[in-house]
Amino acid sequence: MKTASPIPQQGRAFVSARFALLLRAQWAEQRRSWAAFLLVFASIYALCLLLVLSTSGYAMLKTSGQGFYYSAGLLVSGYLFAGRYFAGIDKREGNLLLLMQPASALEKMLAAALVILLLYPLAYTAMFELLTWPARQIAYSMAVADVRMARPAPKADDYAAFWPFAQDAGNHAMVALMYWGLTAYSLACSLYFRSAALLKSWALAAALFLFTAIWAIFSRPNSDMLAVWWQKGNDPIALSVHLLTAAIWLGIPLLLWLSAYWNLRERQLS
Repeated sequence: MKTASPIPQQGRAFVSARFALLLRAQWAEQRRSWAAFLLVFASIYALCLLLVLSTSGYAMLKTSGQGFYYSAGLLVSGYLFAGRYFAGIDKREGNLLLLMQPASALEKMLAAALVILLLYPLAYTAMFELLTWPARQIAYSMAVADVRMARPAPKADDYAAFWPFAQDAGNHAMVALMYWGLTAYSLACSLYFRSAALLKSWALAAALFLFTAIWAIFSRPNSDMLAVWWQKGNDPIALSVHLLTAAIWLGIPLLLWLSAYWNLRERQLS
């Protein structure tokens, strides 16, 4: 009778079977905490919708308003979700639990990227659409009931459902890149700082913002450089501008993800 060889192979950075086992273990162990986090944020969003409807702010639930709520909620909740993905790692028990997982640092970082960049946005979108659907129906009914002589009747298309990348793919691509960068920063800080990572990440972000604001006051840079990929028009864009934009939107977040991987690897080796 043949005996099956053990799946964990310590000498290799990535083993597909071991990575699949890690994903299953993460789902079994963390799905309740992930669901609880999403439920808390769903409760906050539901309260915001009730506040909007109760104050006759139904116009804020037009398709454009839904897009604002979606983007703001995704960025804020995604930042917090990424920061707590390795929750407890700064404690002795959490660090031991991380070391006990039979997977390499690369596999653990790939699992984190898969959950943070794909699974959570999909779950958040489902939650958003589920809560927004009845709210926008009520908002449209309120708008129809509030029609006056000097005000044109509202159009049903104005209260159509918002779907990411369906109405304005360019702006939504910018939001996706912002999400990619914010989650990378939050995850990197959670692995770099040994204690109070969330508060220290906020303090560091505030310091960086203050430094950037002071630098911008004295140097007066061209702010259009940050959004040159989304500017409308047929004017040619220099290669150097493309490279600078790519470095800001793609390069810096990629360096943060690599920093998170390096710090996770150091935690495993220490």
